[in-house]
Amino acid sequence: MNIFKNIIKTIKKEPNIGGRLILVIAIIGVLIVANLLSGPKPDDHISQSVSLTPTSIPTTFLFPSAVKNNEPLSDYSKTTGLIVGALAILLIIEIGTMVELNRNKKSD
Repeated sequence: MNIFKNIIKTIKKEPNIGGRLILVIAIIGVLIVANLLSGPKPDDHISQSVSLTPTSIPTTFLFPSAVKNNEPLSDYSKTTGLIVGALAILLIIEIGTMVELNRNKKSD
């Protein structure tokens, strides 16, 4: 219990620590949401049980202009969580920068 009392005293003494803690909690929350949105991770044991056999290289890899179908990527649902997480972190950084610039402008 003394640890919690010391933490509360430190937060009350330092007014900037509260905002920093909220920012850290917000970033961790964004990372958790991005992880949930990215979908399930592929199983490792499945890739180990599959035996690899050499095959010839398809020409569609060599000549991408030969590909005519416009199918959406199969990893679309997995990458949306990563995109949302990256955008949220960039947004948090931008908002923090703007707040600090405003604070410095007011103090000058």
